Amino acid sequence: MTKQICSVITSSHLNGPLVLRHELGHSIIDVGEEYDGGTEYFGVNTANATSLPWKHWLSNPPGPGEPYRVERSVMPLQDYAWMMLNTSTPWTAHFRSAGTYSRYLVKFSLSGIPHTSDLRVELDGKDLGWVPEPSVGFDRWHYDILRLEGLRAGDHEISFALRNVSLQGTAQLCSVEVLEYGNDSE
Repeated sequence: MTKQICSVITSSHLNGPLVLRHELGHSIIDVGEEYDGGTEYFGVNTANATSLPWKHWLSNPPGPGEPYRVERSVMPLQDYAWMMLNTSTPWTAHFRSAGTYSRYLVKFSLSGIPHTSDLRVELDGKDLGWVPEPSVGFDRWHYDILRLEGLRAGDHEISFALRNVSLQGTAQLCSVEVLEYGNDSE
């Protein structure tokens, strides 16, 4: 029996090369996903706690007999929303933080939202200052907003509020993640 592989890519001038490389990797080499939340981790891009085949790519590899550095982090929110946004109800998600990390990153991807004035992204009611990639237009793009402060312990809410009614049916929240990280020594 022959294994059939199907890959879907985009003609986007911004995302096309990235998606093509990613999907070709699955087609040419028998590997699973490499990103957080991928449901299939297998192949040369995975390792157990005692071996690390790609250790030669580490910035600061451990010396002989030294353990690998494990960096302290947690992902309290991951949602592949794939949700069309509207102006009547912001898309919201709730998550909980232990409040024990030094900084956090809000990662999300959007499509169909070309201008800053079209969308407000908030965490706990505070504007995160989202600015669209200038050359994206209506294409999908991934955004990272890093905050060099920790989240307080307890419940949090992130929201994406569409502000331009003419973008309803076009504006889409594709994914959102919140990651918390330890300090530089962690």
